[in-house]
Amino acid sequence: PRPAGERRVNMPKALIGMNRLCKDGFSGKCYGFNINDDSRRSEQCKSTPPGQKCEKGWHFCMLPACSDQPHSLKVQHP
Repeated sequence: PRPAGERRVNMPKALIGMNRLCKDGFSGKCYGFNINDDSRRSEQCKSTPPGQKCEKGWHFCMLPACSDQPHSLKVQHP
């Protein structure tokens, strides 16, 4: 069971096991950016550079060892 107060997250299968939160432990990372899937990305998201925030979250790598590096998971770690 989920801990009390934690909301459900619909993480794409390709990102299960990755770090969905930034180092601050609160801010979320953008899934569409990380899996490099334009079908999941808005025009704002597509124009947001790495290291910046779109409406879906921060454009930081979700690989835990990367510690919020400004690149996408699927582009940097194919």
